[in-house]
Amino acid sequence: MDADPCTQAERCDESLRQCVFEGLDGDGDDALPVICGGTDCDDDNPRNAPTLAERCDGADNNCNGTADEGEDSALCGADDARCVRGRCECPAGQGYCPRESASGFHCIDVQSDPENCGACGASCPADTTCVGGQCTCPGGLTLCGSACADLSTDRNHCGACGAACDDGENCADGECAPCGRLDEPCCGGVRCEDQFTECGRRGTCVAKACSEPFEALPVTLLPRCTAETWACVEACEEDGCLLDCLEADTTPPRSFAGQSFNCLDCISHQMEACAAQTTCRTTQAAMYCCIEERCGGTVDSRCESRCSFEFDEHNSCLTLMGCAYILEAEQLLSCFP
Repeated sequence: MDADPCTQAERCDESLRQCVFEGLDGDGDDALPVICGGTDCDDDNPRNAPTLAERCDGADNNCNGTADEGEDSALCGADDARCVRGRCECPAGQGYCPRESASGFHCIDVQSDPENCGACGASCPADTTCVGGQCTCPGGLTLCGSACADLSTDRNHCGACGAACDDGENCADGECAPCGRLDEPCCGGVRCEDQFTECGRRGTCVAKACSEPFEALPVTLLPRCTAETWACVEACEEDGCLLDCLEADTTPPRSFAGQSFNCLDCISHQMEACAAQTTCRTTQAAMYCCIEERCGGTVDSRCESRCSFEFDEHNSCLTLMGCAYILEAEQLLSCFP
């Protein structure tokens, strides 16, 4: 063993009957440093060795005494790139980007490439294009996060990305407002708040016009249910027995406008007449729209299934507005004496 730093792992080889050693190679690139008589100009960096090609990095990669010498295209691996102060630069509007399917780099137009929009690797979301280095939505829409939005109507991005409207508000002309409700101006002159209303000719939200307005039965047809039936109803403690009471009513049916009404029919009709005088006329119209459009105007079990949402919404409104299943004498024109 000696103090020479250029000899490493010294040992005695008995077969040769002499001392052997390994040359100093601090960076493991199989080239000895200059101080040890080799040609490696930087033994601490494997990117610099006499066997390597010169690159654009501000270093003497091939150890010939000069950094970044040679053709720009060879130093950068891209035809249009230039080596400037140890860094590869592409023409204005282009980026020095890694190749997708091969090693190395190339110059690419980051002003229009949707996979490298504005910067290498910055891909645009679906349905957008890259214009001037910005991901752009079609038709005047604005990119909010990863999706395009209409800031004039989008409740989650009303007037600006992330500016969400509160529950019960709509976005109209970029502002959150409780517009488009029944008897109120239509949002943007064309839309209404819910699916039960539509924009009328005067720009006001009205109930959908799918059926004739309901009117209460005239006094000449009432009362239609007997006092005994009313007593039966008052004695009911379960919902199911109410229907039993009404169906058991013995008063003969009467006709009005070509339709026959017994006790149960009278209750149902007057309940709808009550709804027509409240905001329930919107759910009522939607229910009858569904009956006409999906059921051919006939209410049966299949229709109740096809229009279950509309039926449920209308029934909920009837309960909320006080148009109860059983109309008492002080309500509307009651079917009871």
